[in-house]
Amino acid sequence: MAERLGLDLADWRDRLVARAVYASGNLDGARHVEIRGEVLEAFREWLGGSVAVDSKMVKAGLRYPPESTYVAVEAPVDSRGLTKSYAGMTYWLSRLKSPGAVVGNAPTALAAVLDHCMMGGELSYIIAAPVGFTNIHVKDKVAECAVPSVVVKGTYGGSGVAAAIFNELLELSHGG
Repeated sequence: MAERLGLDLADWRDRLVARAVYASGNLDGARHVEIRGEVLEAFREWLGGSVAVDSKMVKAGLRYPPESTYVAVEAPVDSRGLTKSYAGMTYWLSRLKSPGAVVGNAPTALAAVLDHCMMGGELSYIIAAPVGFTNIHVKDKVAECAVPSVVVKGTYGGSGVAAAIFNELLELSHGG
């Protein structure tokens, strides 16, 4: 698959793309993975920190300590007038010190990540892979944050893809 896509698996960026493609099962997805900034370096500096995720499915896929992973939809918030994902992500990001953010399901959770960033909140990195047709334009706004990121553009993505990208960054951080 990597050879067919022209990927060099000795290059960490190509490994992230390959991991996203493997997780999605869609070769066309390789054209939609965008890596911004030195996300691997930022991930390594963050390693051991907290991560805010949008869904239980993303958390279930991460090879990371559950006690350091905070799920937006499990946040103790009253979400009246907002989606549970937006309200919960806002809650966690305002309480965690320079967390990572991984979004694989809810574009509104990514909107909360971007609002946090635009208001000067600290983030170590962003993995943005919410899937589907609704509010996908929010992925394009990740570029407005000066935060290292991996964005799966267009309708591509999903919880499994977001978790796969995170896990590959974890593997790379441990010298794999």
